[in-house]
Amino acid sequence: MAIVETNHKIGTLEHLVNEWPIGQELTASEIYRYTLEMLGVEMIGVYIGGRCIDLIDKIGQSKKIQLRVGTSESDLGHAMQAYFKVTRKPGLLIVTSGPGGTNSATPVKDAHSDSDALIVTVGQVPNEVMEVEDEPFQGAVMVEPFSYWSKWTHRIKDPDEVQSVLKTAYYLSKNGRPGPIVIEFPSPIAQFQKAKLKHLDEVPLIDVQLKKPEVYRRVEVKTTNLDNLVEAVKVSQRPVGVGGGGVYNAGAAEELIQTVERADMPLETTLILLGGVRKHRLNLGLPGMHGPIENNLAIYNSDLVVYVGGRLDDRIIGDPKKFAPDAKIFWIEPNYPGISTVMAQRVQKIEMDAKKALHYLLEKLPQLTHERWLNQIYAWREKYPMPTHVPRKVIQQIREFVKIYEPKEPYITTGVGAHQMFLAEFWDFDPELGMKMLLTSGGLGVMGTGMPFAVGAGFADPSRQVYIFNGDGSAIMDQRAKLMAWQLARDGQYPGVKEIIFRDNSLGMVDFWQDEFWEQRKTATAIEAPDEYFKHIALASQFKYFVVDYRNGNTGSNRAISEDFVKYRGNALLEVKMLPQSVRPMIPAAKSALEMKLPNGMKLDPTDLLVGKNW
Repeated sequence: MAIVETNHKIGTLEHLVNEWPIGQELTASEIYRYTLEMLGVEMIGVYIGGRCIDLIDKIGQSKKIQLRVGTSESDLGHAMQAYFKVTRKPGLLIVTSGPGGTNSATPVKDAHSDSDALIVTVGQVPNEVMEVEDEPFQGAVMVEPFSYWSKWTHRIKDPDEVQSVLKTAYYLSKNGRPGPIVIEFPSPIAQFQKAKLKHLDEVPLIDVQLKKPEVYRRVEVKTTNLDNLVEAVKVSQRPVGVGGGGVYNAGAAEELIQTVERADMPLETTLILLGGVRKHRLNLGLPGMHGPIENNLAIYNSDLVVYVGGRLDDRIIGDPKKFAPDAKIFWIEPNYPGISTVMAQRVQKIEMDAKKALHYLLEKLPQLTHERWLNQIYAWREKYPMPTHVPRKVIQQIREFVKIYEPKEPYITTGVGAHQMFLAEFWDFDPELGMKMLLTSGGLGVMGTGMPFAVGAGFADPSRQVYIFNGDGSAIMDQRAKLMAWQLARDGQYPGVKEIIFRDNSLGMVDFWQDEFWEQRKTATAIEAPDEYFKHIALASQFKYFVVDYRNGNTGSNRAISEDFVKYRGNALLEVKMLPQSVRPMIPAAKSALEMKLPNGMKLDPTDLLVGKNW
C-alpha cells in the first residue's frame, strides 16, 4: 500500500513536536485525537454515550476538529455519508456501544452499497467482558456482523495499534472503491492504556486483505482489453454509454462527456451518477426501471453497451437475457460489485479505473458520427412523451425559480420512493465541474435520508442551499433530523433547507405497485395523520410553512407559492397535497423494455423494436 496522504505539510521534527506531542506517552484516546489531526480530519459526527465519553472528550479539546452532534446515530451516519459525497473526504462517526453501534448499521450498509467513505468508531465494553459474557449491558459485537457490509472491520486490542488502524482506515475508506470501515474501541483501552505518539511517516499501514465473505462469492466474468473496446466502438451503429457512480469516484465525469462526444454516443447515467455529469445534448439521464421510454428503447435496440464504473444492477438490467439482446456489452470496473450469472456470461469486463480507461479511449478513438441513431432516439422522445402530473409541475416550477433566485446551484436530496423517481425524471440537473448535486440512497434504497443528507451537505458546504424532495413516508422518518437543520440555521452557518413534501397519504411507490400488480388491494400503505400534521411539524421546527392543495380537482399552477417558497431565505417546507400518482413509465422487476408499462394509455409501436432487423 502507498502511504496515506495527509492535509498537513510535513515539517521538521521540532515543528512536529510543537504541533503535536510526538514521542510523548499518551492515552489511546489522546493518540486517536492527534492521529486524526495529522490525517487532516476537520469534522466528526458524534453521539456520546458511556463507552465513548473519554474519546469524545479528548477530541473535543482539539482546535482543528469540529464536532457535530446529531439527533440519532443513524441520522448522523447518513449526514457523514453526505459529507463525503460533497467533500470527497471520509465521513467520520463516533458512537457508543450496543445500541449506538447497531443504530449506525443502516448508514454503514448504505455507504457500502453506494460507495461512500465512512469510518465508524464504536466505543466498546472491555474486551475481557465481551469474551466471557454473551449479553453485557449495552454490549454487542460489531466486527463480525459488520464485516458483511464493510471494506474492513477491526477490534482494537492494544494502544500501540491505534495509529496504524486509523491511518489504514482512512486510506482504505477512500481509495479503490470507497466504502465504510468499522472500528471497535474498548473504553478501558481508550481511557487508561498508554503508548507513545508517533508521526504518521513512522506508522506502517496494516496489510489488509480485502476478502469478501462467502455470501459475496465471485461469479467469473471473462475479461478483455481496451483495444477490443476501441474496435467495437468504431464499427458500432447503435452504441449507448452508461455511467455509474464509479465515474464520479474516479473523478472522471468530464472524461466521460468527452468520450461520448468523440464517439458521438448517447449517454445514460444511473441514479448515483445523476447530477454528477454536466448537462449535454448526449446526456439523456436515467436508464432502467423508471427511466424515460426513449432511454430504455435505446439500450434495448443498441448493438453496443459501454458500461463505466458501476454495478450491473437489476433495476437497470431487468431481465438479463433480454437486456440489449443484440449488443456487445463492455464493463469498465476495477473492483468486483456483484453480477448475475447470466450477465456474467454476456459481459466483457475491463478491470481498470474509469479515468485511466477513458483517457485511453480518448487517445485511440477517432471522431465518429452516429447522427441517424441519435435522431432515432430523439424521435422516440417526441413519440413517447413523459407524463404531465402534479409532481412534474411542481418540480419544474421549483427548478425554474431556482435558476432565477439561487446564486449557486443547490444540492438536491431525496428520500426513497415515488418522489425520488419523479425528481430523477424531471429535475434539470446542471452540475458544476467536479460536483455531485444529487445526494440520494441508491443501492440500499433507505427512506428517511433526505434531511440527514441535507444536513451533511450543510456541514460540508454551508455556502449552498439544499432542496429536499420527500414523500409522506420519508418525510415522517426525517422528523428527528429537522432539529439538526434548525441548529445549523440558528448558528447562521448555511442558507437553510427547503423541503418539498409530495403528500398523498400513502407510501406512494408501494401503493402504485398494488394498483399495478395486486389488483388494487391497498394493504398497509395508507399513512394516517392529521391534515395539518406537516404544518405543525414545520412550525415546531421553525421552518417557514407553505402549502398547495391539488386535491378535489384543483389543477391550478400555484406558481406564486412556488416562487415565494424559493425566494424565502432560511429553512422552509412546502407541502404539496395531492392524490396518488402513477409512477409510469416502468419496467416491472425482472422484465425487459418490451414489457414497459407506459403512461397515458400509450403502447409500444412494434416498428420501434429494431433488434434482429437490418437497420
